[in-house]
Amino acid sequence: QATRGQGQRGPASRDNARKGGQRPQGQRPATDLIEGRRACAEALEGGLPLKRALVAMGGEQDQTLFGLVRRLEAAGVPVERVPKSRLDALSSHGAHQGIVVQTRPFAYAELSDVIANAGDGHALIALLDHVTDEGNFGAIVRSAEVVGAAGVVIAKARAAGVGVGAYKTSAGAVLHVPIAQVPNLATAIDELKRAGFWVAGSTEHATQDVWSAPLEGRLCLVMGSEGSGISQLVRKKCDFECRLPQRGRGESLNVAQAATVMCYESLPRRGLPRTARRRRGSASMARPAELLVVDGYNVIHKSQRYMDLVDQPSGRLGDTDPFGRARQLLIADVAAYAQGRYEAVVVFDAAGNVSPERPNLTVAGVRTVFSPTGEDADSVIERLVTEARLHVRAVTVITSDNTIRATVGGVPVTRVSSDVLIADVGAIVEDVRAANEERNHQHLTLEDRLDPKTRQKLDRLLGRL
Repeated sequence: QATRGQGQRGPASRDNARKGGQRPQGQRPATDLIEGRRACAEALEGGLPLKRALVAMGGEQDQTLFGLVRRLEAAGVPVERVPKSRLDALSSHGAHQGIVVQTRPFAYAELSDVIANAGDGHALIALLDHVTDEGNFGAIVRSAEVVGAAGVVIAKARAAGVGVGAYKTSAGAVLHVPIAQVPNLATAIDELKRAGFWVAGSTEHATQDVWSAPLEGRLCLVMGSEGSGISQLVRKKCDFECRLPQRGRGESLNVAQAATVMCYESLPRRGLPRTARRRRGSASMARPAELLVVDGYNVIHKSQRYMDLVDQPSGRLGDTDPFGRARQLLIADVAAYAQGRYEAVVVFDAAGNVSPERPNLTVAGVRTVFSPTGEDADSVIERLVTEARLHVRAVTVITSDNTIRATVGGVPVTRVSSDVLIADVGAIVEDVRAANEERNHQHLTLEDRLDPKTRQKLDRLLGRL
C-alpha cells in the first residue's frame, strides 16, 4: 500500500537503486565533498566545518568565484589551486563551477541530547531504520527540521550519514537539528519510551491509516529502509503502526516523501495544545487546567510501591477490599504529582461495583472514578478524553495499556507511560524523605548544643507548662 514510507520496489526501481550513485571505477566516493558556488557559500555561511577548498586554476578572473575564495580564506579555510581536470574527476555530476570544498567529520549528537532537546511536552523525533540513500536521508532531515522535530536518530552501521548528499538535499537542515548515531536502534527505542515517547511505525502492513493514528504528544516516528522497510525487531518495538491511504496504482511513495507527509500530519496535533485559544468575546479567555487521566490499576500493577500494599488490611472494620490501601497511596501520589498543574482523575475498573466503600468522589484534590455497570476503565478513559477534546482541552493520559493507547489518540492528547509517573513519584518521595531527614537533623543538632544544666532548666520549665 501507499505508506510504508519505503522506496519504490518494482524491478526497474531496484535496478536504478543499484546503479544510482555509482562512480567510474578507480574514483573514491566523495561523501565529504561539496561542489558548486552556491552550495559552498551556504556551507560557509551555515558554519559547516570545512577542511579545505579546491579551486580551479585561472578562476581568479571570475569575480563571483574570487569573492567566495576571499571569504573562505578569511574564515581560515586552506585554499588550494588545482587543475580543472581534478575537479572534474571529483565532481559527482560535473557542475562544480570551479570550486569544491572538503568537510571535516560531522559532529553527531548523543541520544540523550536529542531527548533533552525534546523538553517535557509535545515533541517529535524521527528514527530511521537503516535508510541508506544520502539523498533520502537529507530530505527526511529537512522535513523533520521544518516541522520542529527535536532530532533524528540513525544507526551507525549500514545507514546513510551526514555527507555532501545529505547536506545538499537537506538544504543545510543537518546543521540545525540534532542527529544521533546509535549502535542499536531497538535499545534507542527503549530509551525513548522511558522518556515518555510513543513509537509509531510507518508501514504498509498497518491496519489504520495516518488520519486515525494517534500522532500527537511525544512521538517517535519510525521510517524503514528503501528496500525492506522496517525490520522485524524494530516493528516489535513500535507501540502502533500506520500507513498512508492510496488511490493510485503505484506501489508506494519513497521513504523521504512518506516521511514528509507523516511529519506534517503530526504537526497540527502537536501544536494545537499550545496554540488553541477561545474566541474573542467568549465568557472566559483563560484556558482550563490540563486534564490528567490516570489508569489506576495499570499503574498499581506496574509498581512494587503499590503492590506491596495489596492484600494488606486497611484497619477499617469489615473492609475486605485487597486494593484499598494501594489505591489510597496512588491517589496521594497523583495529588503530589499534579500539584496544581493538572485537574487529576484516577480511573479504576470496578466492574460496576460502585458502593459506599468505592464512591466516585474527590480525594486530596484528585477525582476518583470507578467504572459503572456495563463499562470498563478503558471506556471511561476514552469518554473522558473525548469530552476534553470536544472542548479543545489538553489531556495527558498515563497508562501502559496497549488497548487504551490505541483509543485515546487525537488532538490534543499526550500519552505517557506508567513508568514515567512511577519514576516521578519516586523522585518526589525521595525529596520529601530528604527534607524530613534534614529537618530532624537540624532539630537534634539544636538540642545537642545545650549543656546539661541548661537542658535541666528547660525540662523543669516545660514540666510547669
